Amino acid sequence: HPCRWEAMVDVPKLQNRRRVIADEMHYIRMHPDAMVIESYVPISAMRGGNPKFRRVDVIHELTWEDTQLDRQIHLNGVDRELHDAYATKQEYVEVKVLHGYRTLLWVNNARKALEREHNRLVAQTFAIELVDDILEFMLEGWYFGERESQYTVAGYVPSVKKHGFVRIGNEQKKASKVAEENYLEEQAKKAEGVEFDKEKGGDPKEKTAPIEDDAQWRLTEEKAVKVGDDRDKALNSTEQTLRFGLFMLTFMYFRAMSLVKREEESWSGKADMIGNEGKDAKSKLTAERKRMIEEERAAEERRHELEQVMGRAKVGEERKRRREAAERAEAARQLYEKVRREKMEKQASADLQRLYRGHLGRKAARRWAMKKAELEAMNALMNASAITMQRVFRGYVGKLRASVVRAEMADFIAMIRMEEAAADEEEYWRTHTFARIKRDIGSFFDVYVHAAREGDNNARQYHDQLQAIEE
Repeated sequence: HPCRWEAMVDVPKLQNRRRVIADEMHYIRMHPDAMVIESYVPISAMRGGNPKFRRVDVIHELTWEDTQLDRQIHLNGVDRELHDAYATKQEYVEVKVLHGYRTLLWVNNARKALEREHNRLVAQTFAIELVDDILEFMLEGWYFGERESQYTVAGYVPSVKKHGFVRIGNEQKKASKVAEENYLEEQAKKAEGVEFDKEKGGDPKEKTAPIEDDAQWRLTEEKAVKVGDDRDKALNSTEQTLRFGLFMLTFMYFRAMSLVKREEESWSGKADMIGNEGKDAKSKLTAERKRMIEEERAAEERRHELEQVMGRAKVGEERKRRREAAERAEAARQLYEKVRREKMEKQASADLQRLYRGHLGRKAARRWAMKKAELEAMNALMNASAITMQRVFRGYVGKLRASVVRAEMADFIAMIRMEEAAADEEEYWRTHTFARIKRDIGSFFDVYVHAAREGDNNARQYHDQLQAIEE
């Protein structure tokens, strides 16, 4: 049966929590002037802390929590894809969580990459949970002052953890959750009518008798220190430490005694040169001095033998040095010859390429020269045609503009002449008064007669219209 993968976290709940944090961050960013913000969204406020934060603190706490939730979701995805990579029997597998988009990788490469990412995320999560447990332990231990505990479970609770104590931190959170589930299960059974031992009738002695018997049996049958528990480990560690300490003390004692006995004669002053003149020198040498003389003699003999051996070895070393020098010179000569040949081949190939490319370039240049000459001839013809057409059209337009200018000039001259004639006439009437009066009287009578004629015509038309109406 293939193994089934189970999620380590509730991803929908974590995503909902991230959405709540994102909404709170959006609200904070929409109020940039608020320096102190009251919020119940941060985890410290949800645990019963002060809901009033400085702007920088609440942003830092929300960002940190969002990062932790994102890492947990990412770790859950990496764990699932790593499980699928080990469960598959194909040569390749599709991976998405590593880069955020779907990638097809060989199975071995995918396993290595996913394992590396999984180990990194697990190490980060473990380090953060360890620090959180330490801080929770210090908080529950009143290192930061007295406070009321927020947990309902602590210490030795057999119904939650049969062996050992419930430790402060994540284990205490899980134990509190288990205790709450047990309480809810007990309430559900009570609602169904199930009767528990603690609710049965009887005096206190009868109720406590099974508990007392169980405790006495534990005291008589079970050991106070069990193999493998925390107390056994602590006692073993203490015993080993004491044994090692006693061993070191004994060793140091016997070492000191041996040193004292060895130096007893040298410290007594029997071997001093002063005060011992005329006595036998051999009887004055200590064991340490004799050992030193013997070591010097042995070292001198070893040095002499080494010089003899090295003298014999120098001939071989010199022969080996000359052979290696000849081999290096031959290798250098061959390398030089090879490099020179490669350079000559490279230069020859470059010359061939240069000549062939020059030949192709000259052919292309000749073709382009002919094409360029044709294009220049066509361009010259088109330019000459365009210039001729422009010359004819500009001449035609110039003639039209000249005729217009001449007409305007004639009108201007005629107007000047009319103005001069009018000025002469005005000067004439100004100097001939009688003629001007005669002209004015004639003009008046002409206007009066014209007006009388117009009036008779109008009266006749009106009379005709009346007759037409009467008829």
